[in-house]
Amino acid sequence: MYIRTAITIAAGLLVLTAMTDTARAADSRGPDPLRIYALNKDAAMFPSGITSWESFIADLASSDVVFLGEYHDDDASHRTQLRVLDELAWRHDFRVALAMEQFERDVQRQLDAYLSGEIDEESFLADSRPWPNYPEHYRPLIEYCREFNIPVRAGNIPRRFASIVSKEGLPKMYGELTDEERPWVAGATVNEKNAYYDNFVNAMGGHGSGMSEEKMTAFYQAQCIKDDTMAESIAQIRDSYPDMPVLHINGSFHSDYGLGTVERLVQRRPDDRVVVVALRPVDSFVNLDPFSDRELADYIVYVPGPDWGKWKLETMAREAAEAEAAEAEAAAAEAAAEAEAEAEAEAE
Repeated sequence: MYIRTAITIAAGLLVLTAMTDTARAADSRGPDPLRIYALNKDAAMFPSGITSWESFIADLASSDVVFLGEYHDDDASHRTQLRVLDELAWRHDFRVALAMEQFERDVQRQLDAYLSGEIDEESFLADSRPWPNYPEHYRPLIEYCREFNIPVRAGNIPRRFASIVSKEGLPKMYGELTDEERPWVAGATVNEKNAYYDNFVNAMGGHGSGMSEEKMTAFYQAQCIKDDTMAESIAQIRDSYPDMPVLHINGSFHSDYGLGTVERLVQRRPDDRVVVVALRPVDSFVNLDPFSDRELADYIVYVPGPDWGKWKLETMAREAAEAEAAEAEAAAAEAAAEAEAEAEAEAE
């Protein structure tokens, strides 16, 4: 009897689990259409490079660190980030960590206090300097982690220290750090003028921007200290919890081409498997060309941009206008024919 009861209970749990998994599988499609391309041909499902959400997530789940490179103000990219976090959390029994560019190391205590329920949201927001778009774009991630007890690392350097670097140089910034402030900044930083520097100069408007070489170098050093601080933050999680994967949220420039934060993490933890994802908003999935820049990332995920579907609406409006004009022309021709027929009838 006890055996039969145990089997019945186990069967019920299996059914419940299956129902839950089925519901999540359907929900994992999310509200946004996506096009996912594996820029490494070995990871693609088809010669076109396109791959499925399930295959994409399975690969991310097998990695140690995942970088999701975003455009900060894109709605669909942020919704996709939450979907990825949810998928990774379930596949790792919620033993996953989230690290974020959008919070700075000196507010880690406030972030931990909010996640654990020690302070309310109003107090958290008042003391953590959230980005202006926090409510619509980053709050869903934090609330998810709060609900499921997922640790979140405030990974970035406090902006006041990066500002000192850009204005007065690295030695000045490091020289003025107090014992309390020192853990908020990467212990070491590298700012050699390599491919990342070239990309940075181009992003800043090129050498023709009017900025002096000295000033450009100072801004680049500030960029690099951000990257090194975020990379060190991820490495610290991995050093302390080697079995816990990390999902890192950052602006795409910090992870594109495996440079920036990615390169600095690899220097610190060369044996970790790192996957870089570039989220790119587009207006249409027509004429995509993901392989024009194969070195950009391991995956490029196209999401609906702010003008998504606009081309279709414009096409429909144009076709409707053309149809209306054709109908009016036909009606005018018909009226003219009727008038001509009546005139001929009167003449007879």
